[in-house]
Amino acid sequence: MSPGAAQPCSLIRPGSPWQERYAFRHGYFRLAGDPSMPNGRRGRVTIYQRGHNPTVTGMRTFILSWCAQGRRSKERFVGDLFAAVGRADEINKAIAEASTPVRTTKVGVDELAARFIEYQERRADAGEISSKTPGRYRSALDHLIAFAREDREPTKREWVPNRDLVLRFKAHLQGTLVGAVKKPDTGRLLSSKGMLLILATARAMVRWAVEEGLLPASAAVAFMQAGRDRATHHTLSEVPLDTDEIVRLIAVADAYQLALFSFHIFHGVRVAEPCWLMHEFVDIEKGWIDYRCIEELAYRTKGRIDKRLPIPSAMRNALQPWMTHGRGGLVLLKRRYLRASGPLSRRGTGLQAIIQQVHASAPKGWSQRGRVAADLLKKHGAIEGDDVRREFKTLLSAAGISREVTPKALRHHFATALEKAGVPYYTRKYLLGHRLSDRGGRGSDITAIYTHLEPDFVKATYQRVLDGPLAKIVDAFGARLTRLAATTKEADATSS
Repeated sequence: MSPGAAQPCSLIRPGSPWQERYAFRHGYFRLAGDPSMPNGRRGRVTIYQRGHNPTVTGMRTFILSWCAQGRRSKERFVGDLFAAVGRADEINKAIAEASTPVRTTKVGVDELAARFIEYQERRADAGEISSKTPGRYRSALDHLIAFAREDREPTKREWVPNRDLVLRFKAHLQGTLVGAVKKPDTGRLLSSKGMLLILATARAMVRWAVEEGLLPASAAVAFMQAGRDRATHHTLSEVPLDTDEIVRLIAVADAYQLALFSFHIFHGVRVAEPCWLMHEFVDIEKGWIDYRCIEELAYRTKGRIDKRLPIPSAMRNALQPWMTHGRGGLVLLKRRYLRASGPLSRRGTGLQAIIQQVHASAPKGWSQRGRVAADLLKKHGAIEGDDVRREFKTLLSAAGISREVTPKALRHHFATALEKAGVPYYTRKYLLGHRLSDRGGRGSDITAIYTHLEPDFVKATYQRVLDGPLAKIVDAFGARLTRLAATTKEADATSS
């Protein structure tokens, strides 16, 4: 497809309300100049782009407009021209399928959701998705089931969504309270991110049901745009926790909390990422930590990305006591397992021994293997994401920070520090555990495939971050460790 020149909106049908109220004001132009899209039309979809951008691969904003079943619809799309045309082809396919009568089995929303979750569980057993994903889908679809029961007569068995139903469902979510099961007065409104997740899950279920012949093809058109919008993230904003506040947290942290949150402060990891960290992945002498998937235990990092990060000296000193109480297995344990002689605090249970114990139970599928591994590690004292959040909440209270902040704020601070230190884009993605390239998929970053990050370069770049934006935190962390060591030494001297 040749990159066609943009043509002004005056080519749109004269007197169009959308043209008069929106297109001119926001600078949208109908694509023209490409033989495959006469007058900017790709099948039944008209493509408008924002601004005059002659390149094909440049990222920009499009408006896709189409008419189906006597109703005009529009969708905002962000990407390059190829991706926008691909999305237009998807819409054309959905319109064509909607106009073709398909014989379906009449099912209610409860049964539809149950079949969809069962299908996702089979995918989890096959290792295609995380073992936790079906549970997340089930929680999201509970909102749809609750809405469907309130929205229609309970005796009506068949459930076929349409555009009007989707709009009522979105309005229903706007007033939905979450976290109020035990304490109704403490519930909070559903976040925009949670709402998008619920809508995206419902859209995925409807699309699957259409493919399985459980719903007519018109149902896919109803949910076509639901869940595709993204919440606006304002890059020009303050970080959730600034440097001075993190220094305050460090000043009141005990040795356990310093070791626990050193991963989040100095590596910017996700909340539960260190919970699966094994001694076999930590090389204190050479100064590297590997965050990796453990396929034998059905554990995968987000995006299935392994990464190796340098260990700063302050972090090494905090982890040193944790690395001397055994020969393998989990690094992080619950507090009570560090005080007592629990199964793994005595050690001798390395990664290979844990894998053998999991396989000895002969789990039949990926998700079952993951559940067996999680239960085994939990019995041995492994911490979970909720444990990390509770410790962080205790730390916030001790530091006198009353606003709602989660451990993810430390990841925001780390990412901002990388930007301030001038870390190159691909190195920054690697340090944050983001995928450099999707290896040839739509929108693939070909440059990333040829980019190789050498360990010495990564270590030198990371040191620049420690000496720059994180210098104040590094000093505070080291000073707190020294103070705690002196206090422990005095207590030992007194007791002896």
